[in-house]
Amino acid sequence: MRWWALATDWRNDVRIGDEILVRVAEAYRKVRNTFRFLLGNLHDFDPAQHSVPTEKLTRVDRAFLGFLESRVEQMRAAYARLEFHRVLDLLLDVCTVHLSAVFLDVAKDRLYTLGKDDAARRSAQTVAYRALRDLCLVCGPSLVFTAEEVWQHHPALIREYESVHLAILEPSDAGAEDESDWTLLLEARAAVNAAIEPLRAAKTIATTQEARVSLSAGAAGSRLEAFASELRDFMMVADLELQPGAGSAPGGDGAPAFEASATPADPARFKKCERCWNYRDDVSEDSLCGRCRAVLAGKTPVA
Repeated sequence: MRWWALATDWRNDVRIGDEILVRVAEAYRKVRNTFRFLLGNLHDFDPAQHSVPTEKLTRVDRAFLGFLESRVEQMRAAYARLEFHRVLDLLLDVCTVHLSAVFLDVAKDRLYTLGKDDAARRSAQTVAYRALRDLCLVCGPSLVFTAEEVWQHHPALIREYESVHLAILEPSDAGAEDESDWTLLLEARAAVNAAIEPLRAAKTIATTQEARVSLSAGAAGSRLEAFASELRDFMMVADLELQPGAGSAPGGDGAPAFEASATPADPARFKKCERCWNYRDDVSEDSLCGRCRAVLAGKTPVA
């Protein structure tokens, strides 16, 4: 009921009904489940010991962190304008569209399959913890009980403040430009998914992991090249070839344009790793990829 009251734009007529309340309940459930997932994957993470400095985060993690900081600052500004409905709109968008559907979905591979203290895994956890803390703080005035429940379920948060309602969300210097790298990655991902979808629809492949992709970027080529080593995992494909500068020119609004083509990965070369379920060209007779063999042997895998 708090969500319904605050999500209503008080400048217009206030409406309520069964259909509206069902939508509100679904929105709340999605946000709550996002918090649950974050907590579940931070059970062994102590920010005092395991946090990765921003400059050492993976490039994808840094891009998402910049986006997160920008959106949290937008929510703070919306509170100041008494636009509570805007706060909840932004919260839902971050949790469902960006966290659950993209960042956490991509990060699962690192969180689940890498060694406990692997730098790439700790990088993902560092950003996940920032998301947990900052989103908990920003939704505290709106989802009072849920925010407190989340806060009490991570020891590091309790050490910082006894209650979320005693904590202060400090303003940041984040601006709209901090979202640009994440927006770039999402636009490239959309182009890749569009190229893969006909293969899935025709049942030529069952998952994106079975696809090989060629991605061309026009004006965004040099920027996307900085993420080259992480694009295959971010796109969740068997192989990705980046061809910067070969794509179409930016659109009239200045947004970068991407062109992608996809083909089924050669089953003779790309096989499914039985541990991480990724399709890789280094899967050996034991049905494990090189990375998983290194993890099980207690070694740091080569990126």
